[in-house]
Amino acid sequence: MNDSENTRKIFCIGFHRTGTTTFQTALEELGFDVIGMTKPAWDAYELDDRETLHGIIRSHDAFRDMPWPLMYRWLYEAYPDARFVLTHRSSDSWLASCSGNYKNRPYRMFEVIYGFDVFMGNELRAADVYKRHLHDVREFFADKPGKLLDVDLTQVNDWKLLCDFLGKEPPKRAFPHANRRPRSMVARAYLKFLKKVFPGRYKQIARDKK
Repeated sequence: MNDSENTRKIFCIGFHRTGTTTFQTALEELGFDVIGMTKPAWDAYELDDRETLHGIIRSHDAFRDMPWPLMYRWLYEAYPDARFVLTHRSSDSWLASCSGNYKNRPYRMFEVIYGFDVFMGNELRAADVYKRHLHDVREFFADKPGKLLDVDLTQVNDWKLLCDFLGKEPPKRAFPHANRRPRSMVARAYLKFLKKVFPGRYKQIARDKK
């Protein structure tokens, strides 16, 4: 039996592009084993394969990105000791980030989440789904004190809020803000080069940039 099987689970149930990479970076620095979106987890969600999902959950401490935000009700019932983190940002900021990242490429999972497969051109529909998700999560946890941390990580500059929620001692390093897009084409090209050739250095820069 590995350590993760005995660890209280932590589920990030905010949508993509809401600081979920920052969530993972911060929790890893606190010593948690965090997993992002994986094909096996998404396939298990679509097939309603709870046994596979339980197996994935047993193997890790914390979880971010799809399909976990779509499953918070079941996760709450299945893991009563779990903690949940609702990451979010303003709708306009979220839409701009999604459009810039996904552009006009089709994504199969968007059909399940939003009812369309290409983000650009469907921003209003996406915003409705995003806002409804935030509302529904907040309503669900309204009578469950201590279970949900509702946070805009783009506005967080220290460890206190997250560490208080998780009962962890704050690290001495600055709070990480991962995955912020560089503004210049030169900076983006440089980071792309680092990611490919020197992944360790890229990870350090991506973690430390504000």
